[in-house]
Order: sequence, then C-alpha cells, then structure tokens
Amino acid sequence: MALDVTVGGASADSYASLAEFTTYVTNRPNAPTWFATATDATKEAALKFAAKLLDGMFAWTGSAVDSVQARSWPRSGMFTRNGYDIATTTNPVDLKNAQCEWALRLGQSDIAADNDALKQGITSVKAGSVAVTFKTVDMTDAEAADVAVILQQSDFFYLSKTVPDAVRFLLVPSWYTEASVKRPLIFGAI
Repeated sequence: MALDVTVGGASADSYASLAEFTTYVTNRPNAPTWFATATDATKEAALKFAAKLLDGMFAWTGSAVDSVQARSWPRSGMFTRNGYDIATTTNPVDLKNAQCEWALRLGQSDIAADNDALKQGITSVKAGSVAVTFKTVDMTDAEAADVAVILQQSDFFYLSKTVPDAVRFLLVPSWYTEASVKRPLIFGAI
C-alpha cells in the first residue's frame, strides 16, 4: 500500500516519500545492503514505523497546525537551523532525513525492540561451559544512572540509546525538548 505523505493529512503515515527515502539512501555513504534487495512494501513499512517512533519519542515544540492531522508535523512556530520560519504547508527536509535514517536502521535490525540483555545487566554470554556475566552497577557515575533508569523501564528514553545518535543529529535541537528530569535528581532518587 502506498505511503500517504500528505502534509497535515488526517491519514498521513509518513513524512518522507519512497522516492525521498531512495534519494536519501543513494546520497548516503555506506548504505546497508538490505535496502538494495528490499521490496517497496518493506521500505514503506520501515518509513511508517520510523514516523511513528519520531512522533512518539520526541516532545515537539511549537503547535500542531490542525486538530485532524495524523502526524505530529506540520507545526507552527518552528524554525530552520538558521532561524528562518518553516512554512506550515511543508514538512522540513531535516525531519524527513531523520525519518529516512531511522527507517534505514530499522530495516537493518529491530533497534526499536526492548534490549532484555541490557535491562538484566548482562554484559556477556559464553556458550561453551555456559557463563553469563552481569554488569556491576556503581551508582556513582552518570552511566550507572542511565543503566538504572533502563533497568527500571523508565519513560526517560533520552537517557538510553533508543533514538540513534544519527537520527538525533539530523533534527534541529530547537524542535524538541528533553524530559525535565536531570541527572542530579535521578542520583538523589536512587
């Protein structure tokens, strides 16, 4: 089924079109091999899921343009990296590129799945003579706080690596806000 990339549409399911996804991958170095052999349906499914993840994982600034729009974008009150207004009749290229990057990674592996090994603190597994090593958690550093939040299955997604760095780097930082909880508060709560 074809993607619906209607800007502000009530049934839109993607920001980027299949053609835009193909162009993004073509212009990206070291494109994963799965893309060349994947069907259009597989690529579209990756784009749809990446759009859902973008909408669900970020607290976007600005305001949705219409109450019936299916996606979080378009938004009013948004600016480019250079400080220019983004028209509410378009979805910005940086957003589409972030979606394409995430879709590309989703097609490679299910990075959106829960990492049960991380939640359990498993750092290594050995098959011969069976051995499992658990991470020792020292609660005095920032990494330990991140692990503790993940172990608690917290909603503080930004502390984990759920959103790939490349996706986050493609987005304009002023477009979203991080959760209001800061690390010192987490240390105090643990």
